[in-house]
Amino acid sequence: MILLRAPDALVHVVGLNPVYATTAPPPTDAAQQIVVDTARLRDACILLAAHRPYREFPATWIIRQLERSGFEVITPWKSYGVIWKHATIKRQLDVARRKLPHFADQSVAAAMRGQIDALDASAKKLLGATGVTYGADYVISARLPSASGE
Repeated sequence: MILLRAPDALVHVVGLNPVYATTAPPPTDAAQQIVVDTARLRDACILLAAHRPYREFPATWIIRQLERSGFEVITPWKSYGVIWKHATIKRQLDVARRKLPHFADQSVAAAMRGQIDALDASAKKLLGATGVTYGADYVISARLPSASGE
């Protein structure tokens, strides 16, 4: 992360709280569990392809890093529930599918393809176009205080 050091600089950080981190609330139903299972399966495929998974950072970590860098977090910061529809899950599963040719063991890739397809079918049945709200996006605004201390 590159932060400007100009006094009174305003920074807006937009992110997604990780859906299967220890800071995430546990799923309360099958629809929410599909969201968690999808994220885990996608990341497993990325790792088995010897690629690097994308990482989300919890809002608490972002706030801590901004404050360590001398920024004052403007409160209250905003949090928005994420709606996961089948189409959203399908995009995540498509990331997993694109990793299968890169697996060292194609029998593992074939087994994983079966898991992806089963999860996709479950997501279509449970989520459809309506979806489920689980996890949160956030917008955190912070300002670098002026040198005069105003």
